[in-house]
Amino acid sequence: MVAVADRIAVDADVLIGHATRVEQVSDDVRAAADTTGCSPLEPGALGPVCSFVLAPTQDATAAVRATLTAAAAMVEWTGQRARAWARQTTDLEQQALDALRGLHADIT
Repeated sequence: MVAVADRIAVDADVLIGHATRVEQVSDDVRAAADTTGCSPLEPGALGPVCSFVLAPTQDATAAVRATLTAAAAMVEWTGQRARAWARQTTDLEQQALDALRGLHADIT
């Protein structure tokens, strides 16, 4: 665990756990985006009286798919950044410990 300030500490294991959950959410959002194309409506699906509804419905579906795909990418990026921060924190902590051990060895 690395103390960033007097009262803030970074626990890399907890951060990696959060990153894993965020990445799972990204997968869920991506799955939701994929389902938007599962049941495409055909021109005659709503009957001749309601056929005018088809084009706006398809446009809305495309917009939802694009939004969900972008959201999934953003959430995935967030998880990757959290995981990278955890790795950097762990590396920094190890470097500090190695330096302190080296100093201790030089003193003793």
